[in-house]
Amino acid sequence: VRVNKLRKERLLPIAKDHIGNQEYTQVIDELDKQVEQSYLKRNRQTKSRKRKSTPIKTVALSDNAVNAMDRRRRVIQAIGHLFPAEKFALPEEAVFVGLSNNPELHMA
Repeated sequence: VRVNKLRKERLLPIAKDHIGNQEYTQVIDELDKQVEQSYLKRNRQTKSRKRKSTPIKTVALSDNAVNAMDRRRRVIQAIGHLFPAEKFALPEEAVFVGLSNNPELHMA
């Protein structure tokens, strides 16, 4: 029972960090989708104008695209440093190393 309690205590902060990283990644992915949709919409408008054989006029990015890129940049600058990729890579060794080898824990 004591070993399980220690394992839970060791695992809880790791799990919280991973949940935070997952939420951060979801926010960045959503902003990326918004930027990509704006780019695709802009690209479709340019292609449709080519078919009509009118002079090609550069279509400016919409305010939504510019705002999404700005929000993405601000999110990365504000909290991106809290989620380095190295921290969330697969661990080299088990997170429970040293817990199960302690004989004092099995006595209770």
